[in-house]
Amino acid sequence: LIEQSGERVEEYAGLIGEHYEKAQQLEQAALWYGRAGKHAQEAHAPEVAIHYYQKALTLLSNQSDGGKSSGVLKIMGTYVQRLQLYEGLGTILCTCGRYARAIEVFSAMRTLAETKTDLPTQARAWNSLSWVYDYQGENQTALASAEQAEVLARRAGPAAHSELAEALYSKGWELSRLGDHESALAVAEEALTLITAVANPTTYIRILNLLGQAHAMLGHYKQSIHYRELALTIAREQGNREREGMMLNNIGEIYRAMGDHAKALRCYQEALPIFGEIGERQLESLVLSNIGGVRGELGEWGKAEIELCQVIEQIGD
Repeated sequence: LIEQSGERVEEYAGLIGEHYEKAQQLEQAALWYGRAGKHAQEAHAPEVAIHYYQKALTLLSNQSDGGKSSGVLKIMGTYVQRLQLYEGLGTILCTCGRYARAIEVFSAMRTLAETKTDLPTQARAWNSLSWVYDYQGENQTALASAEQAEVLARRAGPAAHSELAEALYSKGWELSRLGDHESALAVAEEALTLITAVANPTTYIRILNLLGQAHAMLGHYKQSIHYRELALTIAREQGNREREGMMLNNIGEIYRAMGDHAKALRCYQEALPIFGEIGERQLESLVLSNIGGVRGELGEWGKAEIELCQVIEQIGD
């Protein structure tokens, strides 16, 4: 299968993993199950991704518990592999709204990194926990997690600049959520000096979005649109559909705050099919809610009712 499938080998990764598992080559099985999980995650098939990530982690945990690993390179290879699996699984669980389980997975990732005194990875795990707590609306806990990530990343030095930038982003975002927009702006400006769009486009987009958020909340609407349009451009260049949809929604929110409801509606309508396409139901409901709200402000009550009823139906599901 590996030799014959060529560039399409990732499509068969799960099946390859099954063959290795049946042959009792469990490390190879875990490797291919991990690849199958990553492929499913990128293909927006969350349940399949969760299944394969969990199978891979179970196999590696059994190997570790059995004490069969030997040699430094082998042990470190398994360590890195487990970290990648925890990160992939935690991310997809959070995307699916399974927050309690995501917290368990990222906490396990942090604990594993602590056994190796791996400060950058500990910081990354705390950043991920901050992200999950934010989704749950636990802003103070999210802020505390981001601050813990910041401390670890600063201790790690240049090797953790990416994690530090992400920690500052999360910290700034929670400060903004808690109403301290001046501090959020200062934190975002520091974060922007640590990273570039080339080095880490996803974090760079988030930081630009945070700058847009802070400026918007301070009434600096032109600056807000500038940063978010820049983030939108980078998201499109990177093919990051989720961030593209989020930036369109957020730009719509700025126009809505400015009273330009027609432009806001166009932004929301452009964002909506993106979230439907990639299976982001929570964000799809958010945009539908925004569309319903802005239609009400435009006096289009009938259309507003239709869209808001769709939100209720989706939440009920």
